[in-house]
Amino acid sequence: MRRTTFPRLVAIWLLVGAGSIGPGFATAPTTAIAPADTDDADSCATASGDAAIAACTRAIASGNYHGHALKKLYHDRAFEYHRKRDNELAIADYNEAIRIDPDDSNALYDRGNAWTGMGDNGRAIADYDQAIRLDPNHAAALNNRGAAWLAKGQNDRAVADFSAAIRIDPSDPDYYNNRGDAWQLKGDNDRAVADYDEAIHLNPRDPCLFHNRGHAWQAKGDNDRAIADYDEAIRLAPNYAAALNSRGTAWSDKGDNDRAIADYSAAIRANPHFAPAFFNRGHAWRAKGDNARAIADLHEALRLNPNFAEER
Repeated sequence: MRRTTFPRLVAIWLLVGAGSIGPGFATAPTTAIAPADTDDADSCATASGDAAIAACTRAIASGNYHGHALKKLYHDRAFEYHRKRDNELAIADYNEAIRIDPDDSNALYDRGNAWTGMGDNGRAIADYDQAIRLDPNHAAALNNRGAAWLAKGQNDRAVADFSAAIRIDPSDPDYYNNRGDAWQLKGDNDRAVADYDEAIHLNPRDPCLFHNRGHAWQAKGDNDRAIADYDEAIRLAPNYAAALNSRGTAWSDKGDNDRAIADYSAAIRANPHFAPAFFNRGHAWRAKGDNARAIADLHEALRLNPNFAEER
């Protein structure tokens, strides 16, 4: 599970994505009788994108694969559909894989990821539950279930799942980051900072980790440390619009509207569709007494996101 970014005071943004889902399927010896020509099955397993999907489809249609080998074809094609965000097709294939082997914890886990991709956290949690029942040490399933709980506002359950994932695999920085997100949502920024510290120790080149710790410092009222973290996030990813926007809010909190406007403007150049930067720049212009520019920016923020709330 990784982070995405949107308005600042929402503060925490979570994404189940390529950083945490992985193929999730351990290749094992096939129990099916392999046909003479196995090129499609091999390509299904080793290619990616449309080429893999086409190879999987041909292999499935051949009728030559059964049992574990057929399950693997469905699973591999489902995974490629999920990567393309064709989650309905992915779920249909995961259904077939699970029908063939109802005790495949990885297929259940991956179907949970597809449900998450469709925004159905309830069904995702049900699949993660089953995956964890079958494999209590499935750290990724615990992590992603934690993300689903977080999306449903169940922060205590999220913390419990992230903590369980960390006990199983204390070397994954995402698990600490995600628990830090949960602590932030619970208002415990000291624990959030501690978890982000550990995540950064494990992966000091991930700009998202510095961005998230910056939020925690800012929530604690330490804008200088927040700016230092946003600086590092931007150094690692110069076009990181959310970090530029967040640094702008820290400058604004310090009363430096000129620097704030410079950062909001840079965020807009990096992502001209990033409504929070227009919104925040509008407020900075208003603080400087330039109401014409303020109105223009606030109108653009609302055009980009008509439901944009008065949150920075």
